[in-house]
Amino acid sequence: MGGVLLRYNVERGASLQLEANHVQGGWQEKYDAATTSYSRTLNALEVPLLTHLYLGQGSAKFHLNAGPFSRLHPPGASTSSGEDAMSDQDKARHAPPVANRFFWGLGGGPGLSLQLGGRHRIELEGRLVYGLGNIWSSARTSPYPQSSELRFGRASATSSNLSPRAGDLLRSISGHAEGRP
Repeated sequence: MGGVLLRYNVERGASLQLEANHVQGGWQEKYDAATTSYSRTLNALEVPLLTHLYLGQGSAKFHLNAGPFSRLHPPGASTSSGEDAMSDQDKARHAPPVANRFFWGLGGGPGLSLQLGGRHRIELEGRLVYGLGNIWSSARTSPYPQSSELRFGRASATSSNLSPRAGDLLRSISGHAEGRP
């Protein structure tokens, strides 16, 4: 969806990267009856703190990001139609709101950074995210015995070096980490 990123260069080849991203996920269910469907959309604020390691000289550099993330889920939105055709088990599964609004996990992935002029770069990155918590209750009687995530997405970014002496980098991200929880 979108977000911002702050990168602090610790030393040559290594940086710390803090992000704040808007992430949207969810799912859709379609039933045999043409008028029966269910969809749920989950929006969240995701904040990864990543180690950014890079290699390469000149205009192209390969990089690897890895580290923990936390996520805050506001109440999710859901829509349904034709509930008369749904079973009681389906209705019970659709009813609960997000139980654990705070979610956390690990993420990272490889990427490529290309120099565009003296102060601008474009970066392409693949990211794998593994959630270590559950969004809904995981009790034996819960309709969701596990509600963590494993997500792979892509990201693209453009950056401008605002403070070349200090090595701080502030970037605006577009299309960050598309995927579904």
